[in-house]
Amino acid sequence: MKKVISIILLLVTLFILIWWFYYGVDRDEDRLNDKPLSALEVGREVAREWVINRSPTYTFDGGALQMTNEEWVNDNEAVFVFVFQSAGAGYGDRSQEMVADVITEHTIVLRVKDGQVASAVTDGVYDELRGEMLGVVNDDTEDNLPVVVYFAQVRGGEEVVIAVQRFVPRTEALGRETLEALLVGPTDEEKQVGVVSAIPEGVRLIDLYIEDGVATADFDRTLQDGVAGSATVTMIREQIERTLLKFDTVDAVLITIEGESEDILQP
Repeated sequence: MKKVISIILLLVTLFILIWWFYYGVDRDEDRLNDKPLSALEVGREVAREWVINRSPTYTFDGGALQMTNEEWVNDNEAVFVFVFQSAGAGYGDRSQEMVADVITEHTIVLRVKDGQVASAVTDGVYDELRGEMLGVVNDDTEDNLPVVVYFAQVRGGEEVVIAVQRFVPRTEALGRETLEALLVGPTDEEKQVGVVSAIPEGVRLIDLYIEDGVATADFDRTLQDGVAGSATVTMIREQIERTLLKFDTVDAVLITIEGESEDILQP
């Protein structure tokens, strides 16, 4: 009789061990898997999904998205930093623009508050929420038109050309107005994030005319006064040429200084 009882107790013990192994452990794992995400993790996913699905620059031609930093601001607000690549230069939806086919590295900083994206800025110059360059008032009216000019910014230790939006008066001399906007240079807000112009201050545009697809831009001698170095000269040319090549009527650009085209802007 004692032997039978011992066998029964052994079987019951074995049954309990098997039940715990197969069900008890699983329930513990389920409890771990069901653990609610932290507020930071939720914010991170909100930020990532917003970039992928709603950021004008990323959705146009972005890829290779990676998060590089995250930081709490307070209990319900955090900042997330992502990097990504675009297949072409510029920002936002460029479907109506001539986009240079060059792989461009971008950094986007998002502020997530109460589970929603409160701000999203790319490279410190483009407001992804509003779809416009920082420091530029959206003045797209019957009297004004949006245009693109090109400045420079240091990224990864190298100076690259970037597109910046401006609004100029609606006129037949749109090319001239655009070049004048280029000569004004970056705004104070743009300067704070490292946007610069290689074109010297005080340069005066003498004339601009387009013939057979060639835009000839004539400047005064200030354009090359004190300019030295091949990198600076190349950047000046790129800023002017890219700005004018945005126009459908322009296929090539000739830069002259007081009517002269030879031996100008030499390093």
